[in-house]
Amino acid sequence: MKVIGLDTKRRRISLSGGGAKAEADRVDVKRYREESARRETEKAPAVSVFGASLLAALKNPKSKQIRK
Repeated sequence: MKVIGLDTKRRRISLSGGGAKAEADRVDVKRYREESARRETEKAPAVSVFGASLLAALKNPKSKQIRK
């Protein structure tokens, strides 16, 4: 529950169950995004032999090479 209002004269507290859930969800999403960003920066991309040769071919296409 989340306190959304206090009425000291009438000695009442206004609570919200939905507000607490929404706030908890925002915290969870923020934590997930931070952890995902941290994991992405920590791990190096795994490139197979095929991937490495494909990257090399893309960097040096045959159309740029001189044909005899």
